[in-house]
Parts: sequence; C-alpha cells; structure tokens
Amino acid sequence: MIRWLALAVLLIAAAPIPTPRSSAAVTAFRAQHPCPRTSQMKGPCPDFVVDHIRPLCFGGADHPDNMAWQAVDQALKKDAFEREACGLLRRCHR
Repeated sequence: MIRWLALAVLLIAAAPIPTPRSSAAVTAFRAQHPCPRTSQMKGPCPDFVVDHIRPLCFGGADHPDNMAWQAVDQALKKDAFEREACGLLRRCHR
C-alpha cells in the first residue's frame, strides 16, 4: 500500500503543469490562416487543430507566429511526446 501511495505522489509531482493559452492568439492565427479542410476562418475545422510549433514549455510564444494547423492524428503523437519532454524538463529544473 505504501509503495502505491509513494508512486502516486511521484506521478502527481511529475505531471506537467498546464500552461495558460490565449484564445485571442488562436483567433488571430485563424484570421490569417484558414482551415485546411474547409477554407473557413471561423467555425470547426474537422481533423485539424491549431498547435504551437515550439512548445510553450520550451520557451515558445503563445503568439500566431508560433502556431500552425496540424492534423489531429499527428497532434496526438506530438502532444504525448511534449508532455513527456516538458515533464522531464520541469524535473531537471527543480
């Protein structure tokens, strides 16, 4: 029981801290870059998400210049890698 509790505490401590994102920055990006699927500036963009090119945890800006459209399947893989890499970065800087 104590081992599981210690493991849970370690996992919680290692969990990445969410970085605040600006919805205004995404809106500004979309005003300049239409959805690749629908060519629309507003509304849903099926199969695509707006993603930061350089992750925020690695010093990337929450600015339209650091954003790009990314296919959802690619975004899932990139997000998993970034969660792990950013978590390692945070642990190294403790």
